[in-house]
Amino acid sequence: FAEAFLTHAGMATGPLPGWIVLCLLLTPYSLNLGCSLLSLMLQAALGELLEIEDEKSGLLSADQIEAQAAELSGSDVCCVCMDKRKDAVLTPCGHRAVCVQCGDSLQSRKRNCPVCRQYIN
Repeated sequence: FAEAFLTHAGMATGPLPGWIVLCLLLTPYSLNLGCSLLSLMLQAALGELLEIEDEKSGLLSADQIEAQAAELSGSDVCCVCMDKRKDAVLTPCGHRAVCVQCGDSLQSRKRNCPVCRQYIN
């Protein structure tokens, strides 16, 4: 195919060596493989970056929040920061387990309710 194209376009005067034809045929596949590998490497790096960002943000992991929510279900202290008073009601579940600041933070990070794991609106 490549040989016929080059001959038709006037770029080749005789038959092309086999290695050139092979290179022309394999180049798109090699580029596709390289892009796929690069995409996987970037995805892994982004995952690590998000984990580091979560650690640096001061927010607890979902498991830690759930454990604290179970511990503090009877108290009036926020189960995320363990500092402020519970003064936010999460929707749609209606649980009052966090302070307003932690509730906003959980919502902006697309986390779930620390009590029932339901999505927060």
